[in-house]
Amino acid sequence: MTDIGSTPKRRTISPYDLTSGDNPGAVISSPLLNGTNYDEWAINLRMALSSRKKFGFIDGSIPKPPADSSNLEDWIANNHLLVGWINKTIEPKLRSSISTREVAQELWEIIKKR
Repeated sequence: MTDIGSTPKRRTISPYDLTSGDNPGAVISSPLLNGTNYDEWAINLRMALSSRKKFGFIDGSIPKPPADSSNLEDWIANNHLLVGWINKTIEPKLRSSISTREVAQELWEIIKKR
C-alpha cells in the first residue's frame, strides 16, 4: 500500500533484458515488408522494437560495447535477436534478395536504402 501523495515504484526495464517470449523466430510486427510498403513496415517495426526498449540497437543509441565490456555478450545476444526479428518481418521472396548482415543496424540501413 502506498501513502497518499507518494509515487508508486515502477520497475525499470533495461534494453538488454530478454524474456522467455523473446526469440528470433517470432514475428513481432505486421505487415511483412513486400517491397512496396516500406513506410508502413518501418513504422510498425519501430513501434514494436521501441515498446521492448530495443530500437536503440537499430538507431545506434545503444552502440556495440568494447571487447572488454561486461555488456558485450548481452549486446550480441540482443543484436542477433533483432536481426532475426527483422528478417521474420520480410516476405520470404524479398528476404532472399537482401544482403545478409549480422548487425541489426546495418541490416536496417540496407533495407532503408533499397
